[in-house]
Amino acid sequence: MAIDFVARGQDLELKGIRKEFPGFVAVDNLDLHIPAGEFFALLGPSGCGKTTTLRMIAGLESPTAGKILLGGKDITDMKPHERPVNTVFQNYALFPHMSVLENVAFGIRRRKLDEPLTKAQQALAMVELEHLAQRKPQQLSGGQQQRVALARALVNRTVAVMNQGHIEQMGAPEALYDRPKTAFVAKFLGQSNMFIGKVTESNAETTSIDFNGKKITGLTKRSEKTSGKIAIGVRPEKTYFHETEPKADPALNILGPGEITDIRFTGVHRSFKPVPD
Repeated sequence: MAIDFVARGQDLELKGIRKEFPGFVAVDNLDLHIPAGEFFALLGPSGCGKTTTLRMIAGLESPTAGKILLGGKDITDMKPHERPVNTVFQNYALFPHMSVLENVAFGIRRRKLDEPLTKAQQALAMVELEHLAQRKPQQLSGGQQQRVALARALVNRTVAVMNQGHIEQMGAPEALYDRPKTAFVAKFLGQSNMFIGKVTESNAETTSIDFNGKKITGLTKRSEKTSGKIAIGVRPEKTYFHETEPKADPALNILGPGEITDIRFTGVHRSFKPVPD
């Protein structure tokens, strides 16, 4: 799910990198620049091209096209032992003697940044594991350990989300979470309720869609597209349930009435599955 890069002494650049295997393309026209001294996290589901990218940087795979530069020097055709690159393949690599919170904060402490525990707690909140912050890794399920590894990557502050061989979006974790450019990024980083419909009106302030006869409005400045068929994503923490119909408010989107068909206990939260009428 996550691969961490550390560019210690020299900039690392990938220019137009493509890797083809028989029958499929693992990495497709990838451009990436990691400045010297930067901790960088590459996120994505299994099979998106993360490991292939790492293997090409290490010289264990040769790109079909493109160049890999380290400190401005082309190392694309260098043998693995000739290039000054260290590669460590890991399986989450969580420290068993540390709590989940300390695992996530470890890299921040090593870099001597301010408020490591606060930043780690925020990253855990993004992956919905803040309620397990004091547990040890061995007390977590495999999926939960994977999410801790994701939180550790998010806390690095410079992040790229990869999908099907290309980068969907790159930026700070907060930007990726609050302003995802694609539905894939919105769903990959936390949960998101997606409402898909055709744009019915748009101006400098707001953009609205028709969703099953209901009007849903978002801010135009947060929109990647303002015409045709689009998706408006709503994070669970921005959603409220009412027993009776609330008063109309132009600042709110009101859907319903509906029926809650399922409630799942997930620790400090409950997950609701409503079905609008």
